[in-house]
Formats: sequence, structure tokens, C-alpha cells
Amino acid sequence: MTKSTLPLRNEPPSDALAPGQKCLVLGSTGYHGVDSVAWRDDLPNIVDYDVVIIDVRTLDEKTLLTLNEDSFKTLRIELIRLLHSHGRIIALSDRKISVNQSETHRRWVSNYSWCPVSINTSDESGDSLKVLEPRFLTFTNHLTKWPYYYSAPFDGLSREGFDFYGGIQIEYSIVSRPFIENRYGRTVSGSLSITIKDRLKRSDTPDHVTGEIILPRWCIEALCLSTPSPTRSSQWTPPTGTSCGGMRTSPMPG
Repeated sequence: MTKSTLPLRNEPPSDALAPGQKCLVLGSTGYHGVDSVAWRDDLPNIVDYDVVIIDVRTLDEKTLLTLNEDSFKTLRIELIRLLHSHGRIIALSDRKISVNQSETHRRWVSNYSWCPVSINTSDESGDSLKVLEPRFLTFTNHLTKWPYYYSAPFDGLSREGFDFYGGIQIEYSIVSRPFIENRYGRTVSGSLSITIKDRLKRSDTPDHVTGEIILPRWCIEALCLSTPSPTRSSQWTPPTGTSCGGMRTSPMPG
């Protein structure tokens, strides 16, 4: 990821969920006081939320085989509208995986096919950490290692996003803003946003900067959401004592 040239915004260190913000969890369910839907549930009006938390960890190969490309396309359209209106996406991430949904045709989907911006992960791991921006330290101060790092091409806007902003009439860029890097400059935790500019204008100043896609290193439990009750269990249960993004976890009731 290339470093952002945008000015830093004046935000509190633990600004994941500000008081009074309307939040939706997509991918796991049962969190007290927060709207949540599973991947195969009917979606609410996503643009009506301030923050959408995407539980990428539940998009395993089995689940990906049951979700068609049309559902991902619809989701990308709604999420680009959310970002355009300065909403925020928090992606509780996992290493990128891809599956072919057809035995006779190339119909690949990944656990990041929901995203209106291309996101990749590495196969490298390590424990070198350098804090560049003190955001979300409440959640990341227990981070001790990284199982992969992120990258995103500057021209990785989806077709849905390209069409939403007017197609060939625009210039755009995916802007990366690392919060934590490893020792050789790869993003361990950070955010992505989209800058949009009318290509007919001579000014270099963007006409619009979207809300952020946050790529954090914490579990959904760290966002202070109550874990699922026995009657409304999550689709994902961390094994006892395993780590999530370098943090120790405990099992969620299922």
C-alpha cells in the first residue's frame, strides 16, 4: 500500500464506534443491541447505517460456494453508496481465499468479493510492529504478531464503484493510510478510502473523498459488542486459546 497524502483527521484514538452511531454486523449474528445478519439473510438498507462491520472470517470455502456473484454485486453497490455518504466499513479480516463456483466455467469468488475495492493479503507473517498513527490503540495494544499483511492497488475500484461515479468521466485513486506497519513497510493495520475527481477539471484537489474501509487487527469482541446468546449463536466460534490477529481469544457460546 502506498502512504496517503491526505491530511490526518482529528479523531479520538478509539473511534471505531462513536456514541450514537447506527451499526450493522454482516456475517455473524446475535450481538446484543446491534443489528446483525448472516451472509444468506435478506439485507436491510445498508446505506441507513453509519458503520457496517463485515465479519470476513465467516466466509470460508463452504460458504463462498453458496453465495452467487449477483449477491456480491448487490453488496458492492450498497457499500459504495455507504462509503460515498461518509459511512465506514470495518472489515474483521482473514487471509484472502478464492474458490471456483463452477466445475465447467471460471467463476471465481473470494472472501473479499463483497468489497468495492480490491484487497489482497500476503503469505508472510512476523512480529515486527511500528505504530505510524495512534488510532484504535485501545484495540491494538495487545497485538504481538501479524499472520499476513494487506495490499491494495491504487486503481482497484470495482466496476460498480466506477459506474457509480460516472465511468470514464472520472479519475479516481485508492488511498491507503497505514496505522501499523511491519519493519519493511507493509501494512499490518490501516484504512482505505477513495478519492474522486472530474477528469475535465485542472485542479489536483479531489472533488470527493469517501468514508473509510478500516482493516484492523482485532476481533468483534474487542468492539465491545456482547457475544451471541445460546439462542442466537454466531456462525463463527474461535477455538479456545487461539489467536485472532495476534490477540488471545476465548470461545463464544454457540
